[in-house]
Amino acid sequence: MTDPTTLTYSPGLAHLTDLSRASHLKYHYLALYIYQHTMSKHNTIGFSYRVEGVTLQNTGEQLRTTTPFITHDIIEAIDQQLKPQNYKVDPSSLRIKYTDDQLYIEGFAVEKQEPKTVGFLSGR
Repeated sequence: MTDPTTLTYSPGLAHLTDLSRASHLKYHYLALYIYQHTMSKHNTIGFSYRVEGVTLQNTGEQLRTTTPFITHDIIEAIDQQLKPQNYKVDPSSLRIKYTDDQLYIEGFAVEKQEPKTVGFLSGR
């Protein structure tokens, strides 16, 4: 039986035996993500976006919640700010972070590639 305090991501990449060190696993995911996007020949940038007006509030002794928000609208706002740089948010890379009760959304954006055109010549 496997020890429940053992986390294994993939052989040779991450093997943590102490859950207190589990936060180090995020760096392995980051390295893997950058590797995958480097291999796909896309330029990648990281971002951290402060979501205005969304903070944690106490709703009980053990629970804190935020006001409702729509993630899609936030992603659209980030995309609009990245558009002049020709980048688009990669939704699979998003993660939520709270700093001093303030909501931040962090992730990666990839450079938009111009579609390749195929021309057809016809001769009669």
